[in-house]
Amino acid sequence: MSSAITVYYTFCPRKQEALGAYLQYQRKIADEILNYGFKKLFKIEFNRDKVRTGKHGKPYWDGRENVWFNVSNTDGLVVCAVAGSRGKAAKVETAAEGSGGAPGGLGNEIGVDTEQPRSVRMSLLHRCCSLKEMRYILGEEYSPGGKEFCFGESGADGFGVDICSGTERKARSRKETREEIRNIQVQDRFAQIWTLKESYIKMTGEGMSFPLKEAAFSIEEKVNGEFNISCIQPGFFAQRKIEGYWIAVCNNFKEESKIDWQELKFPRIYGKFRHSLRQ
Repeated sequence: MSSAITVYYTFCPRKQEALGAYLQYQRKIADEILNYGFKKLFKIEFNRDKVRTGKHGKPYWDGRENVWFNVSNTDGLVVCAVAGSRGKAAKVETAAEGSGGAPGGLGNEIGVDTEQPRSVRMSLLHRCCSLKEMRYILGEEYSPGGKEFCFGESGADGFGVDICSGTERKARSRKETREEIRNIQVQDRFAQIWTLKESYIKMTGEGMSFPLKEAAFSIEEKVNGEFNISCIQPGFFAQRKIEGYWIAVCNNFKEESKIDWQELKFPRIYGKFRHSLRQ
């Protein structure tokens, strides 16, 4: 059984709003995106009254149609992934609630996540990444115990990497767990891995209750800039980097799914939002 997923994204830089107001603005954008996608793909209106939450808080569509969606937002970007039966609405069989979002975890469960590369701590890498992922992020030379990477100010640009011994690492480990790694490639590859992990735990609906190390990934970049992505957990994964943001999407089908990536622009939303703040 094959499936199709549409990933919509909208850039929305924060201007003068406080964080709470900005998140409210992003939620309005997400609703606009979902309404656009539901109308175009399924000929139905998106209605928040038909959104329920699963066992671990994952939102799902509770209408009588085969529709699945997931939303992610970060500073400057909102992403919505939508999948389901296009055209005529299809009836959904009811079942007891499972671990995912929709009742019984039926159908085309999806998860999406987006992040920009940012500083990261070694303690977080060790906590959520497998050894293979650590080597992808830090370099093939990384090996726990012996000589390891230490990230500091060795380069003129402040993004240098040097090698330190196990003894030196023990002396520096406490300091390093508090310090943030500023190596650009490390930040970029960690964001790539992190969004994949997040897309998986959002697809299953388990969230951070799932041990992230158990969703371990292997990534190979293809000639055309796309990626071959495999995971020890079942599912199909796709990923793109768009204007500095990593976007990852996952669904619960093992075979390859068609992904349609679409940027949407809603200039009217921002004007309405700023007007509502002034009232």
